[in-house]
Amino acid sequence: MEPMKIRRVSAEYLNVPLGTEFRPTWNTGVVQRAIATILVRVETEDGLVGIGAGPCSGPAGAMLIEEQFNRLLPGLDPLRIEEISRLTRPVANEYAWPWCVEMAIWDLIGKALGQPVSKLIGGYTDTLPAYASLGERRDAETRIGDIAGLMAEGYRAVKLRFRGDRVQEDIAIARAVRDAFPELTIMVDANQGHAMPGSVRIAVWDMKTALYVADALAELGVAWLEEPLPRRQFRELAELTRMARLPIAGGELNLRIEEFTILIERRCYDIIQADAAFSEGIWGCRKIAATAEAFGLPFVPHTWSNGIALLANLHLAASIPNGSWFEVPYDPPAFTHEGRDRLLARPLTIEPDGMVRVPDTPGLGIELNEAALEEMRTR
Repeated sequence: MEPMKIRRVSAEYLNVPLGTEFRPTWNTGVVQRAIATILVRVETEDGLVGIGAGPCSGPAGAMLIEEQFNRLLPGLDPLRIEEISRLTRPVANEYAWPWCVEMAIWDLIGKALGQPVSKLIGGYTDTLPAYASLGERRDAETRIGDIAGLMAEGYRAVKLRFRGDRVQEDIAIARAVRDAFPELTIMVDANQGHAMPGSVRIAVWDMKTALYVADALAELGVAWLEEPLPRRQFRELAELTRMARLPIAGGELNLRIEEFTILIERRCYDIIQADAAFSEGIWGCRKIAATAEAFGLPFVPHTWSNGIALLANLHLAASIPNGSWFEVPYDPPAFTHEGRDRLLARPLTIEPDGMVRVPDTPGLGIELNEAALEEMRTR
């Protein structure tokens, strides 16, 4: 049997409309109305096509992906994933986030072999408990109403966002949510890892602040505190994790296997949160998850970028034995399943019991919404 060969890589920049204004805590002061996305297709010489999508690196990012990968990949067997990772890493080192190409190649491999990607890289489970990952900071009364609606949909866990002027105000919101929902699993994301371009930086934490918040959240039975310090303050993170009375989580935008090795070996976090769209791709994140497993640490991927990357991270999470929860970005009315997954024919939702099911179709389970895609191109 002749091996498959990659014929070409295509990439296009899209603004996927959300439908209403969204004010994410990780980009304070910015109003988001769309998800900037790079949609990638990798085609073989016999016409099979794999699909991936990456986070925003602008129209220039799409042009760069086409230029670099049409030079690197044509003629290569897509099953040579280690070679593809080796070729992708220098592009990631010098430019933006090219792992959407590797994502598309995994979709291609799954289609060629007639299997879901999750089964090709481990096949540990078909379902995972989902938590609703909220994106905005809202007052306690509003949040309690929001969460009541989420629980009616089946969610058993939510992640709150902190980014107020005073941490006491954020802690008070978490306390009100805990009082209203004693059985709810609550996570908290401090979004202190970095500041995105355009952000109005608010309440920059130091070690003492992070420990103060961690102690307060431990009293509330919070499951974990995420990104309480800048992501490359390895020494401070390790000290905080050692002292904190609740698990500390992070790693969403750390970019290299070498960085994650430091985070894991130095016990900077209790929970590792690499993202296949940002950090080393599906295959590299599978290695990071295995390293975390060897050190007795859970791996719960970060998933905020777009609906296609969400599916890629779902397959990754389902392939490993040291997962626990799966993050589902969802904060209606601003950030809905339909808005997040507008590129998909069907949005990813959860089961009535709070579980998210991995698509059992070959590849990543991507079926594009061609009508919505054409509308975005026209716009």
